[in-house]
Amino acid sequence: MGFLVPSVFVLGGALALAILATYLLRPRRPTRRVSSTLLWLAALHDLQASRPWRRIPPTVLLLLQLGALAAIVGAFARPFVLSPDATGLQSVVLLDVSASMQATDVSPSRFEAARSRVRSMIDALQPGQAMALIALSAQPRVLAPRTGDRTALQQALADVQPTAESADLPAALSLAASVAQGQPDAQVIVVADGSVDPSSAPQGLPFALRYVGVGTSAENVAVSAFGTRVQNGQVTALASVTNYGAQRHIATLQLLADGRHFDVQTLDLQPGQTADARWDEVPGSAHVLQAQLEEPDALALDNAAWAIVSGDRPTRVALVSDANVFLERALSLRPGVQLTHVFPSDYLTEGDPYDLTVFDGYLPQALPTRGSLLVLHPPAGDTPVTAHEDLPISGISAGRETDPLLADVPLGG
Repeated sequence: MGFLVPSVFVLGGALALAILATYLLRPRRPTRRVSSTLLWLAALHDLQASRPWRRIPPTVLLLLQLGALAAIVGAFARPFVLSPDATGLQSVVLLDVSASMQATDVSPSRFEAARSRVRSMIDALQPGQAMALIALSAQPRVLAPRTGDRTALQQALADVQPTAESADLPAALSLAASVAQGQPDAQVIVVADGSVDPSSAPQGLPFALRYVGVGTSAENVAVSAFGTRVQNGQVTALASVTNYGAQRHIATLQLLADGRHFDVQTLDLQPGQTADARWDEVPGSAHVLQAQLEEPDALALDNAAWAIVSGDRPTRVALVSDANVFLERALSLRPGVQLTHVFPSDYLTEGDPYDLTVFDGYLPQALPTRGSLLVLHPPAGDTPVTAHEDLPISGISAGRETDPLLADVPLGG
């Protein structure tokens, strides 16, 4: 609790002393019945109190006077209570959407608890206040520009979802500074868990910074690294498991090859320790390996990791097309690709499995169950993939050029 005008209490204290002084200096003489006042006339000039500094007896009148004074002074002091959801006139809220926010140490998850906290902040907005929302992730982005429209803010908050990325706090604060530019009274509120280090914030920020924490200290064991090596046709897999908790854990790590169980290893992990698991003689025909922790914990996202078996083994690609020399040439230019051209009349769904099957203008009645698929210009009719009308080619207004999905994709005009 605070007061907007605390100086009023100085005046109130002076008035209270004045009230008490009237009671201290007022004469207090008992009433006596006498036969005549003639002999008392000489004493009328002496009206001062004989005991001016005696204890003041609490009377109803004195208590009412002091109570009324306290109420008046308290009203002029303008008291207020700072709510945890209160924001300033101009606020920028950074909502952590990193992978650790999917932990379930608080129900239903850290992210939902953070979303609920931000929702309360939006509901607490008063007329004249404005707020902007920013997603705190590896590449922060503006969810809602600065506005006082609570409906628009709530809609932007409802649309955001957690990611599998880390959180870049300095980049998010730089974006917040751009959003709050020209607002000297702006404040930035970071709603995040313990994975965001406040010490990473740069010094000399042009706004007030406030942290709102969610989550607790939870036990978590994670597959921190996983990879493969192919040498002389022999596939080797290596996984690292880290105990991020404060207690000892016995971790059971399972290796799956193309979704099928291959082997299990048990690791004894002390707090903060990392242990390695190695598998030799992994089936050479395996394409995708998965390392999976069997014990559940607060964060399920890091309990599994995948690796593509590469090395000196080529990627087998089947192009099912009548005659598309441009597409065939483009696929064959990729290093490590072993391309096989199959005419639609010769294609067999149950034939040898390929790592990637490209259907160009053709679709079989049954799609292959193994490997990846790329369908180009599917035909209309009764096919497993529904074809819609052609769409006009549009430009890309924004893109994450570092995303693996955009590898080798030129984004220039």
